[in-house]
Amino acid sequence: MINDRLSTFSCCDERVNDRDTFSAWASGRWPFHESRGPLGALPVRRAYAIANWRGTELDHYAGLYPRDTATDILDFALFEAYTCSIQQSIIRDSEPDLDWFRPDDLATGVAGFVRYITDNDSIYAGFAIQRRIAAWQLPPEFAWLSELNINEGFLFESTSEAHICAATDEGFLTFMALNG
Repeated sequence: MINDRLSTFSCCDERVNDRDTFSAWASGRWPFHESRGPLGALPVRRAYAIANWRGTELDHYAGLYPRDTATDILDFALFEAYTCSIQQSIIRDSEPDLDWFRPDDLATGVAGFVRYITDNDSIYAGFAIQRRIAAWQLPPEFAWLSELNINEGFLFESTSEAHICAATDEGFLTFMALNG
């Protein structure tokens, strides 16, 4: 398995047995997200605020995407990798600025995605992600995050930023607290 922690994911299957198989899956799936374009899936709920994060004012973004955005958490993480350059604009602005969209080519995007998943120690069950969200004491605009039924996902946090990519009963969640 490319990352033993992935065994906790409900979608853990032959895709994650080895790096070559996973890379081949991602290379085959990337064109699907590419064909829909950066606006092919938009959040059904979103929130944006500039707020304190451990003593620093950071931009906070949250978007809940429909279930049909991706097949599972790994596919949603791939969708995030494809659309990462425009995610903030999609969540912050009622009309996203397409000038922000700078997609990686297939080889670069897939290589970065595979590296992220393979080396990621931030794989968590839903209850652990929900506990972290509660502990963060987010601004009121983000209260709806505590109402989600999070199943599983990736959570990264440091003193200067945070990121969640998660599957929920309601859809797929992306959350970022970062500078800019």
